[in-house]
Amino acid sequence: MKRSKDEMTIDELKLVEAREARADALKALLHAKNQLAKASVILEQMAVDFQKTRIPVRRIAVLNEAIDYLVKSVLPPLNIAKMASIQSRLSMRDQI
Repeated sequence: MKRSKDEMTIDELKLVEAREARADALKALLHAKNQLAKASVILEQMAVDFQKTRIPVRRIAVLNEAIDYLVKSVLPPLNIAKMASIQSRLSMRDQI
């Protein structure tokens, strides 16, 4: 039977917290990887559009669309602040 955290020793708690921190860090990395993979597909299409157009103003517009997409649709779901928080927790807990 699994013991509750209230019943664990300090060393056991440290071990559990280290495991949880590592699991959260891996989850955050995989989430970022998946978000960037989705973005890669969309940016690839934008690159194709950029290369195909012969109209200078359209090239500028495509690049602007890419910047807008990155800022509004890619960066927020990456949860970089959450990743930084997990990194901080990992640095304190993963010493085992």
